[in-house]
Amino acid sequence: KKLIAEAKDLGALISVNHPKCRFCPYTWDNFDCFDMMEIWNGPMRPSNVEAIRLWTNFLKQGRRIPIVGGSDYHRPHSLAHLGNPVTAVYTPSRKAEDILASLRKGHSFVTSSVDGVKLKTEYGEAVTGDETLYSPCEKLKITAENMKMTSLILVTDKYEKKLCGPSKGKATLTEALNSDVAFAYIKAVRGIGKASSVCAVTNPIYFKNNKEELN
Repeated sequence: KKLIAEAKDLGALISVNHPKCRFCPYTWDNFDCFDMMEIWNGPMRPSNVEAIRLWTNFLKQGRRIPIVGGSDYHRPHSLAHLGNPVTAVYTPSRKAEDILASLRKGHSFVTSSVDGVKLKTEYGEAVTGDETLYSPCEKLKITAENMKMTSLILVTDKYEKKLCGPSKGKATLTEALNSDVAFAYIKAVRGIGKASSVCAVTNPIYFKNNKEELN
C-alpha cells in the first residue's frame, strides 16, 4: 500500500490486473486502492466474464472505475495473441500525458483486437466516461463499427436490454433511458445463447439526478 501511495503521488495510474484469474487472482481486502480495472485479459474466457460482472457490481455500488484490457502476451502460444484484446482510447493526441488523462476519465473502450468492434456512446454533449444530467428529451446514441454478426447490449444499474441482434458493418442506434439509471454502458457480443462471447465493452456514461450538482 505504501508503494501504491508513492506511485500515485508521482502521478501513476494503478490498475488491478486479471482480478478473477484462477492462477493469480486479486486477494487484497482493499478494493479502493486502484484507479482502473482490467476486465479482459487474453482470450475471452470465464475469468474475464467474472471480472466484467465484478466491475459492474462496483458500478452499482457507486464506484467509478475505468476499464482496460490487455493481451498479457509472454510467449508464443496458440491461445494467446499480442493485441488480443486492446484498449482503445479517445484522446486529443498520442502524447503519454493525454493518453493517461483520457484513461483516467474513462474515455475508452476495450475490444478484441485492433480490427475489433469499435464503440462510441454519446448523451447530448457527454461522451463515454463522462458524467451528465438525465434529460427526458435526450437519448443515448450508440455508434458501432466493424460489427461481424455482433449484437449490442445496453447495461445499466437497473436493467439490461438487447438493442440489436447479430449485425454486420456499422450501426448507429438511439435509446431512451429510464430516468433513475446511474450509469449506462454498451457490451458487444458475438454468438447466441451459451455460445455467445463478449467482443467489446465501453466505459459507462454516468448520470446524476437533476437536483444534484455535477462535479
